[in-house]
Amino acid sequence: MADGVGKPLTQEQIAPLLKKVSRTADGRGFCLTELRGEGLETDNIEELAKYEHLRHVFLANNAIQDLKPIINLKYILTLDISSNPGIKSLECFNEEVLPHCRTINASKCEIESIGQLKLPRLLEADFRQNKITSLESFAGAETLEKLDLGENQLTTCTGCGNMPALVSLKLDTNELTTMEGLAGLPSLSILELQSNKELKTLNRAALIECPSIKELDVSGNEIPITEFWELQQLPKLRSLKAEGNAEAAKNDLLQNIKEIDTDGNKTYELVGLERLESFNGEPVLDEDREAATEAAQAKKEAAEEAEKARLEELAAAAGGEGGGDDA
Repeated sequence: MADGVGKPLTQEQIAPLLKKVSRTADGRGFCLTELRGEGLETDNIEELAKYEHLRHVFLANNAIQDLKPIINLKYILTLDISSNPGIKSLECFNEEVLPHCRTINASKCEIESIGQLKLPRLLEADFRQNKITSLESFAGAETLEKLDLGENQLTTCTGCGNMPALVSLKLDTNELTTMEGLAGLPSLSILELQSNKELKTLNRAALIECPSIKELDVSGNEIPITEFWELQQLPKLRSLKAEGNAEAAKNDLLQNIKEIDTDGNKTYELVGLERLESFNGEPVLDEDREAATEAAQAKKEAAEEAEKARLEELAAAAGGEGGGDDA
């Protein structure tokens, strides 16, 4: 606090913050179920433990450090503790607690690890703008549908697995060097990996674990064009953002050529992302596909002609050397 004096949340302060009358969980009475306690500069919420019927708790923009009183609120559905720079750990959720909690917003704190996060019915979790460096303690969550880990300090995706219901995963603006660790995400539809400057590969094994991706953002990274061929592991991909990656132009990604060298024999295969409907926020039209196909076909034919000429030159050279020996 600015004056160095703590500001605990008192019963007198809590009373006017309570909203929304509803029946108690057992149906025998009525209670106030919502607390709007944003911006109070409070650093102590021990008094809240007495308000067991609360279902929606909003405590953003305070100075809270200890979240333990929260675990007594067993009927919580929504918890917002964002913008509390004193919160550095979520270890109070390492044991199964808050059995009804659906949404947690813990963005803009100073959290270094989300721990095990044992909230059995959690649907949405926002941990954006923290200092999270690892998810190794997190074993996944069966019910989680949306997870935001953007603007942290993650270097690996380890821990981003075993979430069968996850639909949206945001890992943008971290320090990722690999996609390894993404696993067991059969429902994932939206994946954001933009602005990870050291991310230079699109890991095939990780992509195979996310077969339902429809929207992918890898803009602002250092991924070469050859890596984009791996996106063919995503049969449902319809929207791709790839601005800021070398050579990742629309035509190159719609249709390209892959050089295959088998025991010194080169062949060329057309490789493309023909299913795309949107690229860098703009629609992909039929004429885009046609133009890309024609350009790729011409490039393929030119490469094959060059390879044919190279082989003929080698054969001629070998024949000339053989003739010299006979003489």
